[in-house]
Amino acid sequence: MVSNQRLDRISSLPKEVCNLVLESSQIRDAVKTSFLSKCWRYRWMSMHNLVFELKDTNLMNFVAKVLFLHNDVISKFEIRNFLDCGAVALMSINGCMLSRKTLSHLVLLFHRQKPPHQV
Repeated sequence: MVSNQRLDRISSLPKEVCNLVLESSQIRDAVKTSFLSKCWRYRWMSMHNLVFELKDTNLMNFVAKVLFLHNDVISKFEIRNFLDCGAVALMSINGCMLSRKTLSHLVLLFHRQKPPHQV
């Protein structure tokens, strides 16, 4: 006989496994895990490594929202393609948010394939 209750195997995973899943995912996918179950709703907010692959300026708002909602220690904060997306403005705005958190590793990667800017 089949029970009418759904079996929620995702919520019963050990915390270490959940953290490994989140840390192995890109930040956008980690945030999407909040829809898996009630148990996963806020788990991404305590990720220790935040790595952003910026491809357009619209993602700057996403970075700002993640920093605002994040509620734990940030061991690593990384932005890839930093200059290509106006991230300098992000850092001036969100520098205050980062300063309120414990941050041990900051990485700002610049796009290497573009020619150097001339003044």
